This record gives sequence, C-alpha cells and structure tokens, in this order.
Amino acid sequence: MKKIKYLVAILIVLVAVAGCKSKEQNQLSKSADNTSISENNMKSYRAKVSITSKKLNENYIVLNENNKNYTISLIKDNKNITIRKSKDETSVITDTGEIYNGTIEYDYRNTDLYFEGLDTEDENIKTKTIKIDKEKYTEYDFKVTKEKFNKMMEPFKITVKKDGTGYAYVDKDEHIFLINYSVDGVNVNITYTRLVTK
Repeated sequence: MKKIKYLVAILIVLVAVAGCKSKEQNQLSKSADNTSISENNMKSYRAKVSITSKKLNENYIVLNENNKNYTISLIKDNKNITIRKSKDETSVITDTGEIYNGTIEYDYRNTDLYFEGLDTEDENIKTKTIKIDKEKYTEYDFKVTKEKFNKMMEPFKITVKKDGTGYAYVDKDEHIFLINYSVDGVNVNITYTRLVTK
C-alpha cells in the first residue's frame, strides 16, 4: 500500500512538472500577448516583415489598426503598391496614385500570426541583455517546431519538414520589438514599432 501511494505521489509530481512552463516561456508568452492586437492589449502597430527562401522573397509593411483597418505597403511588378483594407472596401494603388490592376497573391493582414511561434515548447530558452541605439532589450533564443512554423506560413503556402530556431527582442515595457525565425531554409524577420496601447 505504501509503495502504491509512493508511486502515485511521484506520478502527481511528474504531471505537475510537465504542465509547468519555465519562467522564460511564461515571460515570452506574456510579452507576445502584450503586443498582440488579438489579445485586446494593443490598439495598433506597424509591422515590417521579411520572408526569404529559395522560392519566395516577400518584404512588406503593415499598419494594423484594431485588426480592422490595414495599410499594407509592398513592391509588386517593380512598383510601390499600397493596399488599404477595411470592413467595407479594399483599394490598391501605386505610388503615383494609379489603380493597380495586378494580382495580389497573398493575404498580408494577419501580423499577429507571427506571435504563434513565441508560445514555444522549448523549456531551455536562453536569455541575454542586448543594446540597440541606447535601448536595452532582453533577447530570447528558443527552438521552434515545424508544426508551429507551418501554421504561421499558411498564408504564403510554405511548408517545412524540419524544426528550427528563433529569437525575439523584448523591450523594457514587455512588448515584442523583433522576432526572427530560421527554419529549414526559410528565414522570417518581423519588427514591431509605433505601438499604440489601449
């Protein structure tokens, strides 16, 4: 009977430990929530995104306001294109004010999507303090699974077969400043600036 109780006690401890995230995991997830518009903590931000691989090279900027109004800037057919999307209308114009009649292949709106990889299963996150232009940031280095990465890359029809690595810079206000993912030959870099909180 004592042996059974002992085994049950060990099992409870193992389950509790398995269900607990590390301090670094919790902090990284919290910072992602703090920056996310979907979590109702942020009113708007500017996201600059770069996605590079053998098959894709996308660079674009999104001004995301409440996940309702979007101003997206990118280059298509050697032209600077601005896409404005709201609930009722979408307009696509060039930098000369002309209506752009080309095809916009991808949906660039969901810039909160890149926070998915910060909800990491890596319990051995490494952290260090770095300085950029006199501002101090905490850098988190972590592993990212192919499942998480593929979910983030769904809008761009990218699928990877291997896990990879990532790092994120978090500012003093516990907001995400930069995220970088390097997974199976695909590199994704995102910076979040002009944050307006609610």
